[in-house]
Amino acid sequence: MTRFARIGALVCASTMSVGVLGGCKTTIVQSATSTIPADVTTTTQALPADTPTQLNEIIRLTASLGDLVADGGSGPVLNRINALWAVAAKTVGPTDAGLRQQIDVQIAIIQTGVKYKRAADEDKAATNLQAIVTVYLQRHPQG
Repeated sequence: MTRFARIGALVCASTMSVGVLGGCKTTIVQSATSTIPADVTTTTQALPADTPTQLNEIIRLTASLGDLVADGGSGPVLNRINALWAVAAKTVGPTDAGLRQQIDVQIAIIQTGVKYKRAADEDKAATNLQAIVTVYLQRHPQG
Protein backbone atom coordinates (compact mmCIF):
# COMPACT_ATOMS: atom_id res chain seq x y z
CA MET A 1 0.00 0.00 0.00
CA THR A 2 1.40 3.38 -0.94
CA ARG A 3 1.80 6.25 1.42
CA PHE A 4 -1.17 8.13 -0.10
CA ALA A 5 -3.37 5.07 0.09
CA ARG A 6 -2.58 4.67 3.81
CA ILE A 7 -3.31 8.33 4.48
CA GLY A 8 -6.54 8.05 2.49
CA ALA A 9 -7.59 4.99 4.50
CA LEU A 10 -6.78 6.82 7.74
CA VAL A 11 -8.80 9.87 6.69
CA CYS A 12 -11.67 7.64 5.65
CA ALA A 13 -11.60 5.77 8.96
CA SER A 14 -11.43 9.04 10.90
CA THR A 15 -14.34 10.48 8.97
CA MET A 16 -16.41 7.37 9.60
CA SER A 17 -15.72 7.38 13.35
CA VAL A 18 -16.64 11.07 13.59
CA GLY A 19 -19.84 10.32 11.71
CA VAL A 20 -20.67 7.43 14.02
CA LEU A 21 -19.92 9.45 17.14
CA GLY A 22 -21.92 12.33 15.77
CA GLY A 23 -24.96 10.06 15.84
CA CYS A 24 -24.62 9.63 19.63
CA LYS A 25 -25.95 12.90 20.86
CA THR A 26 -27.35 13.79 24.25
CA THR A 27 -30.66 15.52 24.18
CA ILE A 28 -31.63 17.57 27.19
CA VAL A 29 -35.32 18.12 27.63
CA GLN A 30 -36.12 21.03 29.82
CA SER A 31 -39.02 20.38 32.12
CA ALA A 32 -40.86 22.46 34.60
CA THR A 33 -38.98 22.90 37.84
CA SER A 34 -40.60 21.86 41.04
CA THR A 35 -40.37 23.72 44.28
CA ILE A 36 -41.14 22.73 47.82
CA PRO A 37 -43.97 24.76 49.30
CA ALA A 38 -42.80 27.28 51.88
CA ASP A 39 -44.98 25.80 54.63
CA VAL A 40 -43.38 22.32 54.46
CA THR A 41 -40.82 21.66 57.17
CA THR A 42 -38.72 18.65 57.93
CA THR A 43 -37.42 17.75 61.35
CA THR A 44 -34.78 15.33 62.35
CA GLN A 45 -34.49 14.10 65.85
CA ALA A 46 -30.94 14.00 67.14
CA LEU A 47 -29.56 10.59 68.00
CA PRO A 48 -28.75 9.88 71.64
CA ALA A 49 -25.06 10.12 72.45
CA ASP A 50 -24.62 7.05 74.65
CA THR A 51 -24.85 3.44 73.50
CA PRO A 52 -27.27 2.13 76.18
CA THR A 53 -29.80 4.84 75.26
CA GLN A 54 -29.36 4.08 71.55
CA LEU A 55 -29.91 0.36 72.11
CA ASN A 56 -32.93 0.95 74.36
CA GLU A 57 -34.48 3.21 71.72
CA ILE A 58 -33.94 0.52 69.09
CA ILE A 59 -35.78 -1.95 71.37
CA ARG A 60 -38.60 0.52 71.94
CA LEU A 61 -38.99 1.18 68.22
CA THR A 62 -38.86 -2.47 67.18
CA ALA A 63 -41.47 -3.43 69.77
CA SER A 64 -44.17 -1.51 67.90
CA LEU A 65 -42.80 -1.93 64.39
CA GLY A 66 -44.89 -5.05 63.63
CA ASP A 67 -48.11 -3.04 63.80
CA LEU A 68 -46.64 -0.40 61.51
CA VAL A 69 -45.53 -3.08 59.05
CA ALA A 70 -49.08 -4.39 58.87
CA ASP A 71 -50.37 -0.83 58.32
CA GLY A 72 -47.64 0.05 55.81
CA GLY A 73 -46.14 2.99 57.69
CA SER A 74 -42.88 1.52 58.93
CA GLY A 75 -40.39 3.34 56.68
CA PRO A 76 -39.47 6.28 58.92
CA VAL A 77 -39.23 4.06 62.00
CA LEU A 78 -36.95 1.61 60.20
CA ASN A 79 -34.78 4.51 59.03
CA ARG A 80 -34.44 5.65 62.64
CA ILE A 81 -33.57 2.12 63.78
CA ASN A 82 -30.91 1.87 61.06
CA ALA A 83 -29.43 5.25 62.04
CA LEU A 84 -29.34 4.29 65.72
CA TRP A 85 -27.72 0.94 64.98
CA ALA A 86 -25.13 2.53 62.67
CA VAL A 87 -23.96 4.65 65.60
CA ALA A 88 -24.32 2.02 68.35
CA ALA A 89 -22.55 -0.68 66.31
CA LYS A 90 -19.33 1.33 66.46
CA THR A 91 -19.27 0.79 70.22
CA VAL A 92 -20.87 -2.65 70.42
CA GLY A 93 -18.55 -4.20 67.82
CA PRO A 94 -15.23 -3.64 69.57
CA THR A 95 -16.77 -4.30 72.99
CA ASP A 96 -18.51 -7.61 72.19
CA ALA A 97 -18.10 -8.84 68.61
CA GLY A 98 -20.27 -11.93 69.13
CA LEU A 99 -23.27 -9.97 70.35
CA ARG A 100 -22.77 -7.38 67.63
CA GLN A 101 -23.02 -10.13 65.04
CA GLN A 102 -26.23 -11.43 66.64
CA ILE A 103 -27.71 -7.93 66.68
CA ASP A 104 -26.73 -7.49 63.01
CA VAL A 105 -28.64 -10.68 62.15
CA GLN A 106 -31.78 -9.54 64.00
CA ILE A 107 -31.63 -6.07 62.40
CA ALA A 108 -31.35 -7.75 58.97
CA ILE A 109 -34.41 -9.91 59.75
CA ILE A 110 -36.30 -6.80 60.82
CA GLN A 111 -35.34 -5.05 57.57
CA THR A 112 -36.49 -8.06 55.54
CA GLY A 113 -39.72 -8.27 57.52
CA VAL A 114 -40.45 -4.63 56.78
CA LYS A 115 -39.47 -4.94 53.11
CA TYR A 116 -41.73 -7.93 52.49
CA LYS A 117 -44.43 -6.82 54.94
CA ARG A 118 -44.00 -9.82 57.24
CA ALA A 119 -44.94 -8.42 60.62
CA ALA A 120 -44.59 -11.79 62.36
CA ASP A 121 -40.92 -12.06 61.29
CA GLU A 122 -40.30 -8.54 62.52
CA ASP A 123 -42.02 -9.24 65.85
CA LYS A 124 -39.95 -12.38 66.45
CA ALA A 125 -36.72 -10.58 65.56
CA ALA A 126 -37.71 -7.73 67.90
CA THR A 127 -38.15 -10.21 70.75
CA ASN A 128 -34.77 -11.81 70.00
CA LEU A 129 -33.16 -8.40 69.72
CA GLN A 130 -34.49 -7.38 73.11
CA ALA A 131 -32.94 -10.49 74.71
CA ILE A 132 -29.58 -9.90 73.01
CA VAL A 133 -29.48 -6.22 73.98
CA THR A 134 -30.40 -7.14 77.56
CA VAL A 135 -27.42 -9.52 77.70
CA TYR A 136 -25.15 -6.88 76.17
CA LEU A 137 -26.23 -4.22 78.68
CA GLN A 138 -25.78 -6.65 81.58
CA ARG A 139 -22.23 -7.39 80.44
CA HIS A 140 -21.41 -3.79 79.54
CA PRO A 141 -23.65 -1.40 81.55
CA GLN A 142 -21.75 1.67 80.37
CA GLY A 143 -22.05 0.65 76.74
